[in-house]
Amino acid sequence: MKSALRTIVKNIMDTYISFECMFVALFQKPKTNRRKVLLLRKDVIGDFILFIPTIKHFRRFYKDAELYLVVNTVALDLQSQFPEVDHVIPYDGKQFRSNFFYRRKFFHNLAKEGFDIVVHAVYSREYICDRMVRVTGAKERIAFCAEGGKMTTDAQYTRLIDTPKELNEPDRNMYFLSAVIGEETNIQFPTLDISKFDCKNAKTLLESLHIEEKKYIVLLPGAGAPYRTWQLEKFAEVADHIASTHNLKILISGSHGDLNLCNKIYELMSKKDMAFVIAGQLDIPNFAHILHSSLFYFGSETGPLHLATAIQTPVVCILGAGHRDRFFPYGDARINRYVADDAAPCRGDGWKCSQNLRPGEIAPCIRNITTDAAKREIKELLDILR
Repeated sequence: MKSALRTIVKNIMDTYISFECMFVALFQKPKTNRRKVLLLRKDVIGDFILFIPTIKHFRRFYKDAELYLVVNTVALDLQSQFPEVDHVIPYDGKQFRSNFFYRRKFFHNLAKEGFDIVVHAVYSREYICDRMVRVTGAKERIAFCAEGGKMTTDAQYTRLIDTPKELNEPDRNMYFLSAVIGEETNIQFPTLDISKFDCKNAKTLLESLHIEEKKYIVLLPGAGAPYRTWQLEKFAEVADHIASTHNLKILISGSHGDLNLCNKIYELMSKKDMAFVIAGQLDIPNFAHILHSSLFYFGSETGPLHLATAIQTPVVCILGAGHRDRFFPYGDARINRYVADDAAPCRGDGWKCSQNLRPGEIAPCIRNITTDAAKREIKELLDILR
């Protein structure tokens, strides 16, 4: 009841802000003679990394325009990877959801810019992002046909682009790009330039732990939700196996929010002398160097997985059925590897099972993945690398 009431109040406030922004956009005078183009991508690290290869093509197509990009604050550390953008608009998701004044100011700032074109380049569209598009007052508004079918906000767009459902996310981004710019583009999997990332803290950390390059792996258990997180005792068992059988050290990593998970895995391990918990100690650029210097990444399908593939670090991913084939796998199958429950009947269903799971319960497609399967996949990868 409280949740429903909160949603109603939020919708009323957003409607009020939208009317304000309509007048702001209506009387806004252009500050420049150049057209203004806004790319809207407020998603977090993993999805955003998959989008980055398209930016240079949008820049080339809108070559005479000022190019703006909405970027989630958690992904701002990736800014060195898209120099083609003229202006970055930071988006703080937590503030946006909880702070009415931040939300109002964010909408107003979009309206004040006087955008001519808005490209909402997200397949899984949300109503709140559609509202962002509306408040800009842009004459040309382009978006995907939404993942879930028709939306009531479809009418506010001047052009909707339909994409084949069977495409994975990198391919879908390039398909959408080709439709917008009117020409075929080569399918590009995410690639980041590691030389543009700061590495000072990463080098200091490795030196303090007395760890040599390619003599360790990065283990990352956090998946953003408990139902997507493999059992911690299984992570610990495989970590012990990697340390004892392959003589590799284990850097157990993640965000500040993953620190508890990482500590539990460390406590469950028997080869503690070969493991170190580094969760929350590095920003994205320095963590990218930790990944780049590692032998491979082992862990969940989450942002750091896509960071690893983008800097050509081999991976072994614990892959659930919910987003299988959409967000992973992609690229070189020899080094971009995964372990999954092939018998899961819910492949690609968008994690619908999460709506019926008890709090803290792990989805069956994750829970059923065995440590033996993970060990086999790791051995096959190491045979290729060595």
